[in-house]
Amino acid sequence: MSNVPMTRPEELLAVHEFDYGHTVTFVELEDGRVLMFGGGEFRTSEDWGLTWSEPFVGVDAHGQRVGGSCTSLVRLSDGAIGIAASMGDGRDRYMAFWRSEDGGRTWSGPVRISPPGLPTWALQDVFLRTSTGRIILPVYTEIGQIVAAG
Repeated sequence: MSNVPMTRPEELLAVHEFDYGHTVTFVELEDGRVLMFGGGEFRTSEDWGLTWSEPFVGVDAHGQRVGGSCTSLVRLSDGAIGIAASMGDGRDRYMAFWRSEDGGRTWSGPVRISPPGLPTWALQDVFLRTSTGRIILPVYTEIGQIVAAG
């Protein structure tokens, strides 16, 4: 049993103690499996999270690892998967988006989805796809001067 207090612990189905911090996001794949991204790696579950596959790394069209911080997965209207993550640093912190046609094994190259010069972050696992297929990714930005302590 986990050390997490619960009102009805006898109803707990499974405990998985991955050391991913605040970077975990989930999406249901077309075949019913669940895809999880956390700690820079992906896992899948065929039983809605009771058990998980061995981790694997998603690689984009340039051979680079997919993801970063503030990750969020979404299933797109055509069945593909999208992931957004915060990339870069300082004044060049931005949100990027990748697309996968094969359940997260391979990915397109990243596309910058936030404007240059406006440092941007998102919370993890906050993508929303509306019934019309529109994708919403709430983000927050830093406006003003960055002061470096020295």
